[in-house]
Amino acid sequence: MTDALSPLTEGVNPAFETITKFDVDAVVATYGNVVALSDDVVIYVQDETANEVADMLSQNMFSTLDVVTRDVLDATSSQIDCTNGVNGREIAVLKPLVIDLEAYGVSYGDRAQAA
Repeated sequence: MTDALSPLTEGVNPAFETITKFDVDAVVATYGNVVALSDDVVIYVQDETANEVADMLSQNMFSTLDVVTRDVLDATSSQIDCTNGVNGREIAVLKPLVIDLEAYGVSYGDRAQAA
């Protein structure tokens, strides 16, 4: 369909457009990890072990999603365009991208002081 860039006029039907449809076959897969916590940990441990494990699983979920998405995009890409190579235009060797996060106001808190 084309974009509707003209305003409609009251009482006048706009021109009809023909639409087409095509089917896409896809395979759906489920990914995930499981962590077992005993009842003793949930009941007796005073720290927030269950919450920490939930945070770890959340981070793992998004990391897995990133990797799976990257693999899907890599499998469906028809062209690889590489710039900033260190040995001409070869894809195999790339210059590392260095970003000074502190210049953008990002600090690492206690970890930066420990290093």
